[in-house]
Amino acid sequence: MELAWLAPALNFAAFGVVSLFGKYLPGKGSFLSILAIFGGFILFGVVLADYLGQKEDTLSFSRTWVELGVARITWGMIIDPLSVIMLGIVSFVALLVQVYSLGYMAGQERFGWYFAAHSLFVAAMLTLVLADNLILLYIAWELVGLGSYLLIGFWYERPSAAEAAKKAFVTTRIGDVGLLIGILMLFKATGTFEMAGVFAAVEAGHVAPGALTWATILIFAGAMGKSAQFPLHVWLPDAMEGPTPVSALIHAATMVAAGVFLVARAFPLFEAAPDARMVVAVIGLITAGMGATMALVMTDLKRVLAYSTVSHLGFMMLALGAGSVPAAIFHLLAHAFSKALLFLGAGSVMHAMHDETDIRKMGGLRKKMPITALTFTIGALSLAGIPPLSGFFSKDEMLLAVFDGLSPAFLVLALVIVLFSALYMARLLFTVFYGASSPEAEHAHESPSVMTLPLIILAAGAAVVGFLALEVGGYEGFGNFITSGHHGFEVNLLLTVAAVVLALVGFGLGYAIYVRKALSTQALMGQFGWVHKLLVNKYYMDHAYQWAIDRIVLVFASFIGAFDRIVVNDMGVNGTAETVKRSGFRIRYLESGMVYNYALAMALGAAAVALFWWLVIPRIG
Repeated sequence: MELAWLAPALNFAAFGVVSLFGKYLPGKGSFLSILAIFGGFILFGVVLADYLGQKEDTLSFSRTWVELGVARITWGMIIDPLSVIMLGIVSFVALLVQVYSLGYMAGQERFGWYFAAHSLFVAAMLTLVLADNLILLYIAWELVGLGSYLLIGFWYERPSAAEAAKKAFVTTRIGDVGLLIGILMLFKATGTFEMAGVFAAVEAGHVAPGALTWATILIFAGAMGKSAQFPLHVWLPDAMEGPTPVSALIHAATMVAAGVFLVARAFPLFEAAPDARMVVAVIGLITAGMGATMALVMTDLKRVLAYSTVSHLGFMMLALGAGSVPAAIFHLLAHAFSKALLFLGAGSVMHAMHDETDIRKMGGLRKKMPITALTFTIGALSLAGIPPLSGFFSKDEMLLAVFDGLSPAFLVLALVIVLFSALYMARLLFTVFYGASSPEAEHAHESPSVMTLPLIILAAGAAVVGFLALEVGGYEGFGNFITSGHHGFEVNLLLTVAAVVLALVGFGLGYAIYVRKALSTQALMGQFGWVHKLLVNKYYMDHAYQWAIDRIVLVFASFIGAFDRIVVNDMGVNGTAETVKRSGFRIRYLESGMVYNYALAMALGAAAVALFWWLVIPRIG
């Protein structure tokens, strides 16, 4: 298990070598990036086997980096079920995405740099999930943000891609500031950055309840930025400007998973601060609802999937707010397979349609792209919660957690969102693959095997990974693996039936609307025009942010700029210098170099002293 540090180290090394010498290497160094992440995946298998053999709950290894008085900052890693699962998810999905990228990104001018940035991104994420202290976690957290900026803005010559990269970077920085403040508050209260020490101090009651609540909420603010939670979700759909394999990596296993992982890692804080946990639940529910409703009206293939990601991340946060780390992480695992599959499937469609992303120009692609259609269908059905695919098991676990841990209102709204999730997946599936053929799709063709093979592997995972929830023989189920003593897979018959029926109803509605044309979408838009306009404009969140930037931020910045220029610079700095300059200019006449001028000054001075002595002193006396 002590070899786990090699997983991020290999990818950091690949980043350095490929970025510096990639143009001199075969394939511009892409093989080094793939070998590095393949090595990370092999290490995952080794670490998992060793961990299961040790039968320990948590093991950590660290080396002292800096000692500042009583504070000790370490480079260390923690090996527990959460970090092992995340190590597997990140390395496996990243490996398939990089193999897929060999076909998708072939011929790109910056082919080598693409793989170098991939290695940096993956290395940062692997460091993040293994970090045993808050400082190392924060460093990796910021490197994940840097990696996302480089990959989203890969085609930086396109203004839309450059703007999307900046939007992602700035929006997530807002949450990162909260995370840093929360970390510093915890250090002030506990005197340590090591997570085990912080959790022990909190459990012992050494942190004041008010300070703990605010520190925990601030830590959640960091998770809100990375995992695109309301109101910091606006960057994620725009991140579609990056290459489609990047979208798959960001949405499935790395950046957006970081926020969910952070809340799960810091869950002892949320358990000790119930108000903060309720904030997580409320924000998660709002995010899930907003993402699902916006996905219903988007016409861009990748944006539908992006808002689907927003919705499912909200579901994961809702499960964490309900108090169930196993349910949230299990859905993170199931979602990683399904969403990576869907995004790579979208990339396959774009490859066949000459980068077309408007679903209104697609249709009947199942005949042209049978492998892509079949695998995409499995991913869509899984995310919709259709049994026995993986999404059914994970969604059932989350709904059960909400049923047990929160008020009935949360459960009712969550079930409504389940219906919406099935409906937007049905809309996407039927419109692109099972609807009538479109003229634009006439020349579509199946993608090469280097792209379809990862689709097949991910489809197999999306189909079977849900069975990890079940208890078989000595295996006690995924939930018990994540949290010792957790119950095995449970079925609340009424809840399970309700969720499955709603998912089937959603697909039935989708079939009736988009295949049978039993309902006119134009008529629905005409009848509920204001709702459609609200959703198409993304609840006017981007408009509100732009208004705030234009009318508040820039106006205030202009005022500060004018104050700095006029008061600080012109009056405070230049004004003082100008006063000295002018004073020197005036008094320089006192130094003429002529003796008679000095004699006259002395005579006038002596006369003034005499007059003062003669006229003023007697009166004072």
